[in-house]
Amino acid sequence: MPIKHAGKKAQRASKTNRVANEKQKESLKAILKKATAANLNIVFKAIDKATKKHLLHPNKANRMKSQFSKKFATSTPAKVAKQTVKPVKATKKVAKSKSVKKTKK
Repeated sequence: MPIKHAGKKAQRASKTNRVANEKQKESLKAILKKATAANLNIVFKAIDKATKKHLLHPNKANRMKSQFSKKFATSTPAKVAKQTVKPVKATKKVAKSKSVKKTKK
């Protein structure tokens, strides 16, 4: 038991933070268990949030994301070649000139 007031206050804060961290860790674990190729972006978002809140080490987060990418990679090189996107040609936007109607005199 802490004796000083600041120690007691720190103990209360650490209990509150511990509860919040446990809740976030449990939700992260639940999301990771439900990971599929369809919701991969949601999984990555959860991993990034956990890293931002210092629940995961950045290197572990990157490793997990890499492993999930490899696990759910369904495209083969042949499919990737077919899915290439054609570059869009940049077009200049030309300001419309105001046309003046000529009247007969």
